[in-house]
Amino acid sequence: MLMLSPFLVLLEDHTWVCIAISHRGANQWANLRVYSTRVKELITGINQICSGNRGMNDRIRTIALQGHNYRRSRLALGRVRKNNGALLRPATNMIKLRYDCRLETSAKEVADKCTTSRSALPPEVKENIHRIHRSSARFRTDAMIEMAWATTKYIGCAVSQSCGSYWYIVCHYKIGGNVVNEHVYMPGRSCSQCPMGYYCDPSNGLCTKA
Repeated sequence: MLMLSPFLVLLEDHTWVCIAISHRGANQWANLRVYSTRVKELITGINQICSGNRGMNDRIRTIALQGHNYRRSRLALGRVRKNNGALLRPATNMIKLRYDCRLETSAKEVADKCTTSRSALPPEVKENIHRIHRSSARFRTDAMIEMAWATTKYIGCAVSQSCGSYWYIVCHYKIGGNVVNEHVYMPGRSCSQCPMGYYCDPSNGLCTKA
């Protein structure tokens, strides 16, 4: 199974990192890409994209969005390997994600509950939840298929700093993935079957909103 896990993570040196990573087994990691920023920037940075939301800023939003789209691009271009080492086929219909402030708002509501229990969300919205200890420098994440779902169009993420010794990171996706009897993506030539209103960007293999 393809395992893809993008998340904001707090390290011991108080650096926030957004990691978009694919892994091919319990102890075998590959294709690591890290973006970092300081915790103080999470609180004091420019907040214009979703100016009504607190606890996030534009740099963190951009990092989260770029981290997700980087992994989606790698998958769309056929540059991700599966368990046996063979490359997965490119994706014909992988959409480039856009950031959504309403999803960030709903993600913040979940993060502030300080629980990893799944939320009662509309059927078209799916979520990733991760909890990390403030002093934790190492972590493991579960396989998250929502990140790679081709027809997902929007993402919004949030971080709660009000959960005692833990930080809660939540990302909401729309239209959500992991649907029974549906393909994660359609294999074939990269972005050759983009939906109406989208064009193929050959530089990243993603279907981009016109």
